[in-house]
Amino acid sequence: MKRTLTIALFGLSAAALFGCPVFSGGSSNSQGMPCYDYNPYNGCGEPLEASVPDAGDCTVSGCPSGQVCGIIEGGVECVTPPDGGAGVSESGAGDAPSDTATDAPVFSGCTSAAECTDGGDTGTLCLNGQCVAPANQCTDTTQCTNSEECVQGGCVPVCSSTAPCPTGYACTTNGVCSGNPAPCGAADGGTACASGTTCVEEHCVTPCMTGDAACGSGLVCVDGGCIPDQKPVFTCTTDGVQDACASGSICLHHSCYIACTPEASNSCATADVFNLCKPVTTSSGTYDVCASNTNLGSQCDPTRNLACASSTDICIDGFCR
Repeated sequence: MKRTLTIALFGLSAAALFGCPVFSGGSSNSQGMPCYDYNPYNGCGEPLEASVPDAGDCTVSGCPSGQVCGIIEGGVECVTPPDGGAGVSESGAGDAPSDTATDAPVFSGCTSAAECTDGGDTGTLCLNGQCVAPANQCTDTTQCTNSEECVQGGCVPVCSSTAPCPTGYACTTNGVCSGNPAPCGAADGGTACASGTTCVEEHCVTPCMTGDAACGSGLVCVDGGCIPDQKPVFTCTTDGVQDACASGSICLHHSCYIACTPEASNSCATADVFNLCKPVTTSSGTYDVCASNTNLGSQCDPTRNLACASSTDICIDGFCR
């Protein structure tokens, strides 16, 4: 009896010494993390020896993407690790670290507007990998950064012969980067991107592995690729009142604009380029603010479900062009 107890204690001590104490649901390394594979690089020791490998043995055949070959109750099977498969190679069989491994978490955002239809709101867009309702889409260029324009509810870079579009986007006749030279993803049957690019929101774009810093100015890293920063920047909440705006300004479409009086010809004389007093209609009413001939148009507005009459036109800053 004493000898049996001594052997059991020695076994437990040895397991602790080598960093892989055995539990009923598997084992763990010295950091207390589960040992899901046979990788000596993770502190879990060498593979278990199998006398007769068979086709169903994941140490031989590997596992589906996002899973690893795990030690469960003394046997082996494909399991999904707690991190959702981040850092697991495509084989999933516990291979040594390779170029196919990634530390990026599994992307959980949207990849197209078609995925943003909860509640039947077909006007919802996929911007920067997030579903954005019409009420929170842009309506004017003043809500976009990096000299972008508001196109169909999202902020889009402008372009010209001397200002090309980011990789994966094409310049349209309206001078905005809303074209898609090589659509990819499920929307068109799963077309693959060319080598050196990755599919994000149906565009084949430059990959990024270290966040926004890996992308150029005006671009953000979403789902492993560099895309234009499409989200508008808002400063206030309630239409028609001062809200968070400075004295003399009112909130419209979540942005601040100088209020004016149409009867006074000089109402907007000191308002920089926005020196035209014009009526602007929102979902809550019509208000007079300082604007210009090229912004705060009333021909189209995603927040009011007001689209361009012609299918060949696109909505840019409230104008159908």
